[in-house]
Amino acid sequence: MNHLNPSEPPESSGTESFVRLLMAHERQIYNYILALVANTTDADDLMQETATVLWRKFSQFKLGTCFGAWAISIARFEVLKYREGRGSAGRISDAVFTSMTQVAAETVQTSDERYEALSACLDRLSKRDREMIRLRYETHRSTSQIAQQFQRTVSAVYKSLTRIHGQLLECIDRNLRWRERS
Repeated sequence: MNHLNPSEPPESSGTESFVRLLMAHERQIYNYILALVANTTDADDLMQETATVLWRKFSQFKLGTCFGAWAISIARFEVLKYREGRGSAGRISDAVFTSMTQVAAETVQTSDERYEALSACLDRLSKRDREMIRLRYETHRSTSQIAQQFQRTVSAVYKSLTRIHGQLLECIDRNLRWRERS
C-alpha cells in the first residue's frame, strides 16, 4: 500500500507515481466521462474534478493494482454527483445509467486496447510507410500533397495508403486476438 498521509501532498516519489499513472490513463478516464455526459465542456470540468479527487485519494490507491479501474470508479462517482447537481438524475433511470456506465467502461477499455495495438503496429511499418501515415493523419496533408513530397502520382499514394491501412488492420486484429488468448 502506498503510505502517503492523506492530509498532506505526496512526497516527490508519490507525486511522480501519481503523475505517471494519471498521464497513462488520462485518455481512458476522459473518454469514459465523455461517454456518460456527451458534452466536452462538462467532460473537461469533470476530468479536472476527477483528477483532483484522484490526487486527494492517491494515498488510498494500492500501487501494483489497476490504476485505470480505480480511476474509472472515482470518475463514475464524480459523474453521479454531476447528474444530481444538474438535476439530470431524473431524466434517465438509475438502471439505465448503470448500464451506460458498464457499456462506457467496456468501450473505453476496447478503444484503449485498439489504440495500444495500433501504436505497436505503426512501429512495425517501414520508415517510409510511417512517414506517409504521419503526413496524412498528423499533419492532415492531402493525398496530392503527399504525392508531391514523395514524387509519386496521386493514384500511387492512394494505393499505398490503402495497402498500409490493410496492413494496420490485420496487425491490430492479430494483436487483439493474441491479447484475448493471454
